[in-house]
Formats: sequence, C-alpha cells, structure tokens
Amino acid sequence: MLLNRTLWSASGTVSFLAGRFIAGIVVARLLGPYGAGRISYLLWIADMASVIAGFGLQSTITRFCANLDGKGQPYLANALARLLSIRFLIFSFSGLCCFAFIGVLNYTFSSTITTWVLLGAYYFLGGIGLLFNAFLAGKQRFALIAKINGLSSLTLVLGAIIGSEVAGIPGAIGAYALAALIPAAMSVSIFRTGDSSYAIPRDLVSKANSYSFYAWASAMLSSIVWSRAEVFFLEHYRGSYEVAMFTVAATLASLVVQGPLLLCGALMPWFAEQAGASNRTEMNRIFASATRLLAAVVVPISLGITALIPVLLPAIYGERFQAAVPVATLLIPAAGILSIASPASQLIYGLGKAWFHFVANLPFAVLMVLGCIVVTPHYGAWGAACIRACVQGGMLALAALYISRTLCYSIPWREIGLVVVISIVSGLLLSIFVRVVHIAWTYPFACFIFAVLYSVAVCVTNAITTTDRQLVIAVGKMAIHRLFLARHPCN
Repeated sequence: MLLNRTLWSASGTVSFLAGRFIAGIVVARLLGPYGAGRISYLLWIADMASVIAGFGLQSTITRFCANLDGKGQPYLANALARLLSIRFLIFSFSGLCCFAFIGVLNYTFSSTITTWVLLGAYYFLGGIGLLFNAFLAGKQRFALIAKINGLSSLTLVLGAIIGSEVAGIPGAIGAYALAALIPAAMSVSIFRTGDSSYAIPRDLVSKANSYSFYAWASAMLSSIVWSRAEVFFLEHYRGSYEVAMFTVAATLASLVVQGPLLLCGALMPWFAEQAGASNRTEMNRIFASATRLLAAVVVPISLGITALIPVLLPAIYGERFQAAVPVATLLIPAAGILSIASPASQLIYGLGKAWFHFVANLPFAVLMVLGCIVVTPHYGAWGAACIRACVQGGMLALAALYISRTLCYSIPWREIGLVVVISIVSGLLLSIFVRVVHIAWTYPFACFIFAVLYSVAVCVTNAITTTDRQLVIAVGKMAIHRLFLARHPCN
C-alpha cells in the first residue's frame, strides 16, 4: 500500500516540478536574465507571503487527517479539516489585502499595477490549491493529486509561452496564477466534507493549534534556510541579473535531487498513520531503508550532473546564463548530500514534533540572514551559494543528532558514507572525461560507464541491503504496472 501511494505521490510531484522547470526555461529564454530574475523575485515574495499567511494549516491538515484516519476516526478528521480550511481562508484573505495595498501604492505605473494584481491572484489561488493538495495527501489520495498537478502544469507551460511573448513579466505572472486556479477551484469540496454540527473535542483543537503554530513558525524559518531567501538580498544588493544566476543554479540543483525525493512524498502521512497505530518497529525499518535508498540514488546523480553542468546549463538556458555555471557546480552536489535528510524530516513531522523544526531552524535562519548581509554585496550569487551550503549543512547535522539520540531511530551511517565516497570518485572520473574530451556525443557513453562503475562498487561494498534491493524491484514492477498495465488506477 505504501509503495502504491508513493508512486502516485511521485507522479504528482513530477508533474508539478516539470511544469515549473519548463516554464522557467521559457521565461529565461524569452525575457533574458533580467526578466527571469525579476519574475523569480516576485514569485518568491508571493510564496513567502503564502507561508506567512498560511499559519502552518496545510501541514496540520495533512498530519491530523492521516493520524485520525489511522485511528479509525474519519468523520472527526473531515470535521477538523473543514474547520482548519475556514481559518486558512480568513488568513489568506488578510494577506490578499496587503497585495491590494501595495498595488494602490504603485498606481502611477499601469504595468506595475497589473503585475501586483496578478501576483496577488497567484498568491491567493496558489495557497488555496496547496491547501487542497494537503487535504488530499492526508486522505492518501495521491492519484487525484497527480491528475490535478498534471493539468495545472500543462496550463502553466502554455500560459508562460503565450504570456511571456505577449505581455512580458505580467504575462508570465499571469500564467502562474492561471495554473493555480485549477486546484483552487476544486478545493470547494473540502467545505462539503465535514459536518459543521460535528463536535470536535477541545483537546484535539488545542493539539492542532499547537502543531499549527510550530509548523508555521518552522515553515517561516525553513523558508529562510531552505527556500531561496538569498533572492531577497541579491535583488537588494546586486540586482535582477544576480538573482537570475542564483535562481537558475538553485532550480537545477532542486530538479536534480527531486527525482529520488519524490519517493518520500508519501512518508509523512504514512508515518503519522503508523504513529496513530503505535507501530514503531515498522516505522524504524522503513525510515532506515528509505534513507539508504535515497542516499544510494540522489548522491551519485547529483555528482554526475555536476560533472556535466558546464555543458548542460548553457544548453538548457542559453549562453546568457553561462555565469550561473560556478554557482550550480557548488549547489548541485550540496543539494544531493543534504537531501538525504528528507526521510528524517518526514519522520519528525509524522511524529508530531513540529516544534523541533522551529527550534532548530531559528539559529540557522539568523546565520543565513547575517551571512547574506555580509557576503552577497561582495560575492553575489556565488557567495549566496556558499552561505546556503554551510547553513543547510549545519541544520542537517543537528537533525541527525535529534533523530538518533533523542528519538532513538537508526541512521545507516556506514552505508551513507560508502555511497558518498564511491560517488565522489566516480564523479571525479566523469568530470575529467568531460573536460578532456570535448565531443558531445560521447557524454552519454561516459555517463553509462559512470553508472556501471558506481553500481558495481555499491554492490561489492554492500552499501544497500538485500531488503533494499527487493524494495527497489517491487517499486519498479509497480511502476511498470501503473504505466502500461493498470486500466483503473485507484486513489
């Protein structure tokens, strides 16, 4: 059942990321570095505003719906989801008023008014759409999420092509708002799910409020540590060009690691469900296995792509983004190693320990802000990338200590170390080949040899267990079944 949910969760995330990635390429090629940088900055403002106004309610709905369903209380889960969704609408509308106020302040420039109106629409509709997806995730309905994200991504790509060509920056922002309209319109079903007369125990509401607060506070701090807060400082100190260089590199870094990370999408609600059933042994086993497999996949991919980035990045975004190559060379391998902590993060949220992310992120958020203030004025995007890698590395170390020492879950340190060492050696060999042989058609063969050498070394050193291999085979068989054989996929 977990494999089934994981594959559907992965499908939904692939659709979402593919749409964003392709839209980003379209905007970069049509509007250039300065236009792409400006749009990245505006979208960051809207996304940050959504995190602030959301008050952690999206994560709360996912966690408590899954947990209550695991306890056999679906009606209570639906009633709580309805209550939290009404709160979310009130908070989001307050944020929308702020966007309207900013638009009024810029009334002297008609294009600016249009941009802010569309940005406000993207903020409001995008937040509601994410709320609906959070509700569906809590209900384990990942198939429906995949279908919604697929349609939304197609709308985004087509809208970005037309909007950027016709209206420039406002047109591109409008494409994001239009894509967000699809899940937002479907969110009406949340308010029809729960019975308004159903009595929700006060202690449950109190627990949800507490979880929501810590999830909200940790999400804001995580936005500084993990979600491109560097964009704000780069825009302020260096301008849209540096924002574009950093955003392009960060986008590629995120895309490289997101493929394997897709398999973690269903872990948080599953952990919450298992916690409700008090099944700690199975949780420990799945956590260790997920961490080993994630490391075995994401680390070599990130280092292999890093070796090819001097060729890949200009080919994707154009020669005008050549300055982003050094930034991507740092961010991609760092993202690959740091992403190993994803199962740990899902476990912490699944156990209802949202307060840890708040407490842990607070000092690192302060370090991130101070580092960006000191470094970005002098070193631009490259300096921001260095600060990002160092701060996130410290956060990873703290999370590992909490998981292993306080929660007493097993972290497979030996296997992770082997994978990292083998990946570094293989990646260096591939990098040397790319820099010596300047023949493009030979690169696929070099990548194949890289993959073979890595796979042999992993098998010889037993970096993944027999159980992990069986799990990989099971996932592969189920994926093939979903793609080619299943006629009636279930939710």
